[in-house]
Amino acid sequence: MALYVGMSALSTVTIAHDIYPKGSECEVTFGSKTISLSAMYFTKNKETEFEQIAHVKQRLFEKATKALAQYNTSMMIKSMRFKSHSEDALVAKAEFLPVTACAKDIPRVNTTSLDLFSNNIMHLKQKVNLGYAISVNKEVIKTAPLKLESNLISDNTIFGIKLGESMQSVEKDLGRFSLLWPLSDGAYIAFIGRDNALFFSDHKFVGYQYNESLLLISLRNHLEFFNEGIRVYDPTTGNAFSSGEELTTARVKALKGAYKNVQIVKVKTSDEAVADKLVGLSIGDTSLLTGKFDALPCPDAAALLQSAPDLDKSLVQLFGMSGKRALLTGCHQKIEMNHYGTVTSIELLDPLTSTNMELKGGSRLLQSLKPWQFGTVSQGDSVNQLPANELGEANLDVIEWSNNLWEGHFVLDNDTVVAGTLIPIKL
Repeated sequence: MALYVGMSALSTVTIAHDIYPKGSECEVTFGSKTISLSAMYFTKNKETEFEQIAHVKQRLFEKATKALAQYNTSMMIKSMRFKSHSEDALVAKAEFLPVTACAKDIPRVNTTSLDLFSNNIMHLKQKVNLGYAISVNKEVIKTAPLKLESNLISDNTIFGIKLGESMQSVEKDLGRFSLLWPLSDGAYIAFIGRDNALFFSDHKFVGYQYNESLLLISLRNHLEFFNEGIRVYDPTTGNAFSSGEELTTARVKALKGAYKNVQIVKVKTSDEAVADKLVGLSIGDTSLLTGKFDALPCPDAAALLQSAPDLDKSLVQLFGMSGKRALLTGCHQKIEMNHYGTVTSIELLDPLTSTNMELKGGSRLLQSLKPWQFGTVSQGDSVNQLPANELGEANLDVIEWSNNLWEGHFVLDNDTVVAGTLIPIKL
């Protein structure tokens, strides 16, 4: 057996089922598996951080109390962490060690001593450390940074890359893409930031599209910003201009003669004056999405904790605002991972539509996405179909949900489940 100090004090003491603070003088059976629990609390604007943590501690304590009877054992806190899950939610995660005996006069954690319900040793009151301590036995997945040598485009060269170059060479030159969507064998669409799409056929760079509304807003918001402005070569003058500049009539004519799908809008520059501005154009072959392409796989997201990194070649790979890598499945499931390839959250997306989406053929791309599935819960289910024992507090159009592996919330629309965010209880 592994002992936590004080053997002589433990030898004649038996205990009821209680919860003990971290570092207590308790006896733990060798090889005992830790008990993992978590809780979520939707915060209120006027609450202090202390009040928010007190609320989520209370919820976690209630779960821990039920676990005493479920596992028929007393427990000692091994670790506890708190983390902001979204702008309005706080998550508490804890691991407990089953104990068989503790020394005399060890304080118990109860509703009046929740200050002991922390990651601190006994009565040491320190500032709570927000953020999970994730221990992994994997190597960090190294990802090259996205970089551009130039933001200049012409009729056959985009960002210094010529049409016809191999996809491998393009990716090497850029470091990585903001988003890479596999279409079929050798066919891909890659994005640089939110406004630039590169088209690859037979692993060759065949086309480019720029547009300020390339993707619908709900999908754009999942991608990183990167050098969103471009410089366009004007073949009639030999000069280049910024995509945000006002255009002369001659330059508009030159653009329409040199590029495809040129889109010009009128922009008000004063109370009485308007000017032309470039918002979109394309180069080469951008017809990939008008032909046949393969649907993305739709794995069971609830079972992806270990296998997600193995699916990255067949799913959409993307990088968000924080630089975190994520995968998008064919069923409106966005899987976020840390730098070790461990799944940290799964976001179940609202149905994506092609409204205000200028990507050529983009509507067909989104139509190929199926409704999401997460375990026994499906997009479009009535909230009444969800097991009552897995549901928590409802707050306007959001309802908490958890099982033994996941915890999070679902978003409702007229009591119908349309979206959600789930995090694994044990990372």
